[in-house]
Amino acid sequence: MSITALFDIFIFSFFVYGLIMLLKQTRALFIVYGIIIVSFVYGAAKIFDFPLTAQALNLFFSVFLIGIVILFQSELRRYFEIIAIILSPTAKNIGKKPVTEDIDRVVRVAERFAKEKTGMLVVFAGRESLGRHLSGGFDLYGKISEPLLESIFDASSPGHDGALIIEGKTITKFGVHLPLSQDFGQIEIYGTRHSAGLGIAEVSDALAVIVSEEKGTISVARDGTLKAVKSGADLRTTISGFLREKHAKKIFFPLSGAVKNIPEKVLAVLLAVVAWFILVFPHGN
Repeated sequence: MSITALFDIFIFSFFVYGLIMLLKQTRALFIVYGIIIVSFVYGAAKIFDFPLTAQALNLFFSVFLIGIVILFQSELRRYFEIIAIILSPTAKNIGKKPVTEDIDRVVRVAERFAKEKTGMLVVFAGRESLGRHLSGGFDLYGKISEPLLESIFDASSPGHDGALIIEGKTITKFGVHLPLSQDFGQIEIYGTRHSAGLGIAEVSDALAVIVSEEKGTISVARDGTLKAVKSGADLRTTISGFLREKHAKKIFFPLSGAVKNIPEKVLAVLLAVVAWFILVFPHGN
Protein backbone atom coordinates (compact mmCIF):
# COMPACT_ATOMS: atom_id res chain seq x y z
CA MET A 1 0.00 0.00 0.00
CA SER A 2 1.55 3.29 -1.13
CA ILE A 3 1.75 6.60 0.74
CA THR A 4 -0.87 7.98 -1.64
CA ALA A 5 -3.23 5.14 -0.74
CA LEU A 6 -2.76 5.80 2.98
CA PHE A 7 -3.60 9.48 2.50
CA ASP A 8 -6.58 8.47 0.39
CA ILE A 9 -7.89 6.19 3.16
CA PHE A 10 -7.20 8.82 5.85
CA ILE A 11 -9.12 11.55 4.01
CA PHE A 12 -12.03 9.24 3.22
CA SER A 13 -12.23 8.16 6.87
CA PHE A 14 -12.92 11.80 7.87
CA PHE A 15 -16.07 11.84 5.78
CA VAL A 16 -17.13 8.37 6.97
CA TYR A 17 -16.67 9.48 10.60
CA GLY A 18 -18.82 12.57 10.08
CA LEU A 19 -21.60 10.41 8.64
CA ILE A 20 -21.37 7.90 11.50
CA MET A 21 -21.67 10.67 14.10
CA LEU A 22 -24.70 12.15 12.38
CA LEU A 23 -26.41 8.77 12.24
CA LYS A 24 -25.50 8.13 15.87
CA GLN A 25 -27.10 11.39 16.97
CA THR A 26 -30.29 10.50 15.12
CA ARG A 27 -30.41 7.08 16.77
CA ALA A 28 -29.92 5.37 13.41
CA LEU A 29 -26.52 3.84 14.06
CA PHE A 30 -28.04 0.35 13.89
CA ILE A 31 -28.42 0.93 10.14
CA VAL A 32 -24.68 1.59 9.93
CA TYR A 33 -24.02 -1.71 11.69
CA GLY A 34 -26.22 -3.47 9.17
CA ILE A 35 -24.34 -1.84 6.30
CA ILE A 36 -21.03 -2.92 7.86
CA ILE A 37 -22.13 -6.55 8.12
CA VAL A 38 -23.40 -6.62 4.53
CA SER A 39 -20.20 -4.89 3.35
CA PHE A 40 -18.03 -7.54 5.01
CA VAL A 41 -20.11 -10.29 3.41
CA TYR A 42 -19.76 -8.55 0.04
CA GLY A 43 -16.00 -8.23 0.50
CA ALA A 44 -15.69 -11.90 1.42
CA ALA A 45 -17.76 -12.84 -1.63
CA LYS A 46 -15.38 -10.89 -3.87
CA ILE A 47 -12.25 -12.30 -2.23
CA PHE A 48 -13.37 -15.93 -2.24
CA ASP A 49 -15.09 -15.61 -5.62
CA PHE A 50 -18.74 -16.28 -4.75
CA PRO A 51 -20.31 -14.81 -7.91
CA LEU A 52 -23.96 -15.28 -6.95
CA THR A 53 -23.58 -13.58 -3.55
CA ALA A 54 -21.40 -10.83 -5.01
CA GLN A 55 -23.85 -10.06 -7.84
CA ALA A 56 -26.86 -10.13 -5.49
CA LEU A 57 -25.21 -7.76 -3.02
CA ASN A 58 -24.00 -5.53 -5.84
CA LEU A 59 -27.61 -5.16 -6.97
CA PHE A 60 -28.67 -4.62 -3.35
CA PHE A 61 -26.21 -1.76 -2.86
CA SER A 62 -27.25 -0.04 -6.09
CA VAL A 63 -30.89 0.02 -4.91
CA PHE A 64 -30.05 0.61 -1.24
CA LEU A 65 -28.05 3.78 -1.93
CA ILE A 66 -31.11 5.37 -3.55
CA GLY A 67 -33.18 4.41 -0.51
CA ILE A 68 -30.56 5.90 1.83
CA VAL A 69 -30.73 9.24 0.02
CA ILE A 70 -34.52 9.33 0.37
CA LEU A 71 -34.63 8.03 3.94
CA PHE A 72 -31.85 10.22 5.30
CA GLN A 73 -32.22 13.33 3.15
CA SER A 74 -32.41 15.58 6.23
CA GLU A 75 -29.25 14.07 7.74
CA LEU A 76 -27.42 14.27 4.41
CA ARG A 77 -28.40 17.91 4.07
CA ARG A 78 -27.01 18.63 7.52
CA TYR A 79 -23.84 16.70 6.64
CA PHE A 80 -23.19 18.90 3.61
CA GLU A 81 -23.98 22.00 5.67
CA ILE A 82 -21.18 20.96 8.03
CA ILE A 83 -18.83 20.50 5.07
CA ALA A 84 -19.78 24.00 3.88
CA ILE A 85 -18.98 25.41 7.34
CA ILE A 86 -15.57 23.75 7.21
CA LEU A 87 -14.71 25.17 3.79
CA SER A 88 -16.27 28.63 4.12
CA PRO A 89 -14.13 31.11 6.10
CA THR A 90 -17.13 33.40 6.58
CA ALA A 91 -19.15 30.72 8.39
CA LYS A 92 -16.70 29.95 11.20
CA ASN A 93 -18.45 32.19 13.72
CA ILE A 94 -22.13 33.11 13.88
CA GLY A 95 -22.45 36.61 15.32
CA LYS A 96 -20.56 37.70 18.41
CA LYS A 97 -20.05 35.45 21.36
CA PRO A 98 -22.37 36.27 24.28
CA VAL A 99 -20.49 37.92 27.15
CA THR A 100 -20.40 36.47 30.67
CA GLU A 101 -23.13 38.87 31.79
CA ASP A 102 -25.49 37.51 29.12
CA ILE A 103 -24.92 33.94 30.30
CA ASP A 104 -25.43 34.99 33.92
CA ARG A 105 -28.76 36.61 33.02
CA VAL A 106 -30.05 33.41 31.43
CA VAL A 107 -28.82 31.31 34.37
CA ARG A 108 -30.40 33.59 36.99
CA VAL A 109 -33.76 33.54 35.20
CA ALA A 110 -33.58 29.75 34.81
CA GLU A 111 -32.89 29.33 38.54
CA ARG A 112 -35.73 31.67 39.44
CA PHE A 113 -38.14 29.92 37.06
CA ALA A 114 -37.16 26.52 38.49
CA LYS A 115 -38.09 27.68 41.99
CA GLU A 116 -41.35 29.22 40.76
CA LYS A 117 -42.06 26.24 38.44
CA THR A 118 -42.33 28.45 35.38
CA GLY A 119 -41.63 26.76 32.06
CA MET A 120 -38.76 27.98 29.88
CA LEU A 121 -37.04 26.83 26.67
CA VAL A 122 -33.98 28.76 25.45
CA VAL A 123 -31.90 27.62 22.47
CA PHE A 124 -28.32 28.80 21.96
CA ALA A 125 -27.42 28.47 18.27
CA GLY A 126 -24.16 26.79 17.34
CA ARG A 127 -22.44 27.00 13.96
CA GLU A 128 -25.21 25.36 11.97
CA SER A 129 -28.20 27.30 10.66
CA LEU A 130 -31.43 26.69 12.59
CA GLY A 131 -33.81 28.33 10.11
CA ARG A 132 -35.14 25.20 8.40
CA HIS A 133 -35.89 23.56 11.77
CA LEU A 134 -37.99 26.44 13.13
CA SER A 135 -41.63 27.23 12.51
CA GLY A 136 -43.94 29.99 13.72
CA GLY A 137 -42.87 32.43 16.39
CA PHE A 138 -42.05 36.13 16.37
CA ASP A 139 -38.95 38.03 15.26
CA LEU A 140 -37.32 40.09 18.00
CA TYR A 141 -33.60 40.92 17.57
CA GLY A 142 -33.31 42.25 21.11
CA LYS A 143 -30.55 42.31 23.71
CA ILE A 144 -30.48 39.62 26.37
CA SER A 145 -31.93 40.94 29.62
CA GLU A 146 -33.70 39.44 32.63
CA PRO A 147 -36.86 41.58 32.29
CA LEU A 148 -37.17 40.57 28.63
CA LEU A 149 -36.72 36.88 29.39
CA GLU A 150 -39.26 37.06 32.21
CA SER A 151 -41.83 38.86 30.08
CA ILE A 152 -41.48 36.40 27.18
CA PHE A 153 -42.06 33.35 29.39
CA ASP A 154 -44.79 34.95 31.47
CA ALA A 155 -47.99 32.90 31.24
CA SER A 156 -49.81 35.86 29.66
CA SER A 157 -47.25 36.20 26.85
CA PRO A 158 -48.38 34.85 23.45
CA GLY A 159 -45.08 33.05 22.98
CA HIS A 160 -44.47 31.61 26.44
CA ASP A 161 -45.08 28.00 25.31
CA GLY A 162 -42.56 28.24 22.47
CA ALA A 163 -38.78 28.43 22.31
CA LEU A 164 -36.55 31.49 22.48
CA ILE A 165 -33.59 31.57 20.09
CA ILE A 166 -30.27 33.23 21.00
CA GLU A 167 -27.74 33.79 18.23
CA GLY A 168 -24.57 35.46 19.39
CA LYS A 169 -25.51 38.29 21.77
CA THR A 170 -29.04 38.66 20.39
CA ILE A 171 -32.45 37.13 21.03
CA THR A 172 -33.55 36.68 17.41
CA LYS A 173 -36.93 34.91 17.83
CA PHE A 174 -39.37 33.77 20.50
CA GLY A 175 -42.51 31.65 20.59
CA VAL A 176 -40.87 29.31 18.06
CA HIS A 177 -41.97 25.70 17.45
CA LEU A 178 -39.16 23.14 17.31
CA PRO A 179 -39.07 19.58 15.92
CA LEU A 180 -40.13 17.06 18.55
CA SER A 181 -37.85 14.19 19.51
CA GLN A 182 -39.02 10.61 19.10
CA ASP A 183 -36.46 9.30 21.58
CA PHE A 184 -39.03 8.16 24.14
CA GLY A 185 -36.34 6.56 26.26
CA GLN A 186 -35.05 10.01 27.21
CA ILE A 187 -38.28 12.00 27.29
CA GLU A 188 -40.68 9.47 28.82
CA ILE A 189 -40.87 11.33 32.16
CA TYR A 190 -40.93 14.78 30.56
CA GLY A 191 -43.36 16.85 28.52
CA THR A 192 -43.48 18.60 25.17
CA ARG A 193 -41.01 21.32 26.16
CA HIS A 194 -38.27 18.75 26.80
CA SER A 195 -39.21 16.87 23.63
CA ALA A 196 -38.74 20.07 21.64
CA GLY A 197 -35.43 20.88 23.34
CA LEU A 198 -34.07 17.41 22.63
CA GLY A 199 -35.49 17.54 19.11
CA ILE A 200 -33.49 20.62 18.11
CA ALA A 201 -30.37 19.08 19.70
CA GLU A 202 -30.81 15.99 17.52
CA VAL A 203 -30.97 17.84 14.20
CA SER A 204 -28.43 20.61 14.87
CA ASP A 205 -25.42 21.52 16.99
CA ALA A 206 -27.46 23.88 19.17
CA LEU A 207 -27.73 23.78 22.97
CA ALA A 208 -31.20 23.90 24.57
CA VAL A 209 -31.89 24.94 28.16
CA ILE A 210 -35.22 23.65 29.51
CA VAL A 211 -36.98 24.50 32.76
CA SER A 212 -39.84 22.18 33.70
CA GLU A 213 -42.96 23.85 35.04
CA GLU A 214 -44.19 20.53 36.47
CA LYS A 215 -41.01 19.42 38.26
CA GLY A 216 -39.15 22.70 38.74
CA THR A 217 -35.96 21.18 37.30
CA ILE A 218 -33.42 22.47 34.79
CA SER A 219 -32.16 20.31 31.91
CA VAL A 220 -29.90 20.83 28.92
CA ALA A 221 -30.02 19.09 25.55
CA ARG A 222 -27.04 18.83 23.25
CA ASP A 223 -25.87 16.41 20.55
CA GLY A 224 -28.99 14.31 20.92
CA THR A 225 -28.60 13.87 24.69
CA LEU A 226 -30.83 15.25 27.45
CA LYS A 227 -29.46 15.58 30.97
CA ALA A 228 -30.48 17.26 34.21
CA VAL A 229 -28.48 20.17 35.63
CA LYS A 230 -27.94 20.11 39.40
CA SER A 231 -27.22 23.78 40.00
CA GLY A 232 -26.92 27.21 38.43
CA ALA A 233 -23.14 26.87 38.55
CA ASP A 234 -23.33 23.67 36.49
CA LEU A 235 -25.64 25.37 34.00
CA ARG A 236 -23.29 28.33 33.69
CA THR A 237 -20.33 26.01 33.09
CA THR A 238 -22.25 24.02 30.47
CA ILE A 239 -23.35 27.11 28.51
CA SER A 240 -19.91 28.74 28.73
CA GLY A 241 -18.15 25.59 27.51
CA PHE A 242 -20.59 25.24 24.63
CA LEU A 243 -20.11 28.86 23.52
CA ARG A 244 -16.32 28.66 23.80
CA GLU A 245 -16.33 25.63 21.52
CA LYS A 246 -18.76 27.03 18.96
CA HIS A 247 -17.17 30.47 18.78
CA ALA A 248 -13.56 29.32 18.81
CA LYS A 249 -11.38 30.73 16.03
CA LYS A 250 -10.03 27.31 15.14
CA ILE A 251 -11.59 25.65 12.10
CA PHE A 252 -14.44 23.35 13.08
CA PHE A 253 -14.20 19.71 12.10
CA PRO A 254 -16.09 16.64 13.34
CA LEU A 255 -12.82 14.91 14.30
CA SER A 256 -11.75 17.64 16.74
CA GLY A 257 -10.55 16.14 19.99
CA ALA A 258 -8.13 13.28 19.46
CA VAL A 259 -9.34 11.26 22.45
CA LYS A 260 -13.07 11.67 21.85
CA ASN A 261 -15.26 9.04 20.18
CA ILE A 262 -12.42 6.56 19.73
CA PRO A 263 -14.68 3.59 18.73
CA GLU A 264 -16.38 5.67 16.02
CA LYS A 265 -13.03 6.86 14.68
CA VAL A 266 -11.62 3.33 14.57
CA LEU A 267 -14.78 2.19 12.82
CA ALA A 268 -14.47 5.00 10.27
CA VAL A 269 -10.86 4.06 9.46
CA LEU A 270 -11.79 0.37 9.25
CA LEU A 271 -14.63 1.12 6.84
CA ALA A 272 -12.33 3.29 4.74
CA VAL A 273 -9.76 0.47 4.55
CA VAL A 274 -12.44 -2.07 3.59
CA ALA A 275 -13.81 0.30 0.94
CA TRP A 276 -10.30 0.79 -0.47
CA PHE A 277 -9.66 -2.95 -0.73
CA ILE A 278 -13.05 -3.56 -2.36
CA LEU A 279 -13.19 -0.60 -4.74
CA VAL A 280 -9.55 0.31 -5.45
CA PHE A 281 -7.26 -2.63 -4.79
CA PRO A 282 -8.79 -4.99 -7.41
CA HIS A 283 -8.00 -2.40 -10.09
CA GLY A 284 -4.35 -2.30 -9.14
CA ASN A 285 -4.32 1.38 -8.03
